[in-house]
Amino acid sequence: MVYINNFMSNFTPAQLDEIFGKLSSYAKTNIRESKVKPMNPPSSLSSSVFFEQYVKHIDWKPLQNHGLEQLHNKFNLETIDQDWPGQINAYLDLLTDIKLDGANILDVGCGWGRGVDALRRYYDVDVHGVDINKEFIDYARINYPNSKYFVDIDYKEYDVLLFMNSMHLIFSHKFIHSIAPGTLLIVSDFFTPDTYEEFKNMIEIEKFDCLLEKDQTEAVMKAMSRDIDTLSKRFNTIQPHIVNAYKHVQLNQLYQSEIGHSKHYKFVIQT
Repeated sequence: MVYINNFMSNFTPAQLDEIFGKLSSYAKTNIRESKVKPMNPPSSLSSSVFFEQYVKHIDWKPLQNHGLEQLHNKFNLETIDQDWPGQINAYLDLLTDIKLDGANILDVGCGWGRGVDALRRYYDVDVHGVDINKEFIDYARINYPNSKYFVDIDYKEYDVLLFMNSMHLIFSHKFIHSIAPGTLLIVSDFFTPDTYEEFKNMIEIEKFDCLLEKDQTEAVMKAMSRDIDTLSKRFNTIQPHIVNAYKHVQLNQLYQSEIGHSKHYKFVIQT
């Protein structure tokens, strides 16, 4: 809670009442609904409004995850990735201990595309990205031209499917039956108690094999706290209201984790 207290000291009592009023109401929603529920500023990195206002025309390259604090990482992050170390680490963690020889890998819901490019560079593998938001894909293609991005794709062409903060897509009956048997699903996302139970039931009903279930909540909370404390210094050339919009996203998700509304898990599942 020390991180939240330090951050909140910047606000007046009236502003704090408004912030926590919004957060208290927001925390009662289902996590899949919370990804698209409008707030001001938009509190979801999946929001097209957030992208348009705080990413598309701004001289920074954020990622659409909340970061992962890792004390031991087999990679030394390149200088170009020191701007968002927690978010890059979160992506690199997806393929930890995964056999990649000859694997065709797809990031499902790749968003703004930087995660795909990071995996390609660090693991020296061919990773593609897909997202239904054409604006996101256009942005990814411009900013990361050495990687491949699609608005639509045949999932059966891939051996490994990645879901970084996009696990809600797996719940689609159409999607489940569009992937090949033996496909590896790697999921990194927040789960409420209800969505965690739904997800586990889905695995059982579909007779998938759960190869790994790891609670990463503490490491993700540390990464969010670090962002809240350091984003302004790291991006001191970016307009404060833009940096604060990203802080708002982190603060909101950190609050939900602090009150026990959601936990962050990594799953590795064989279909």
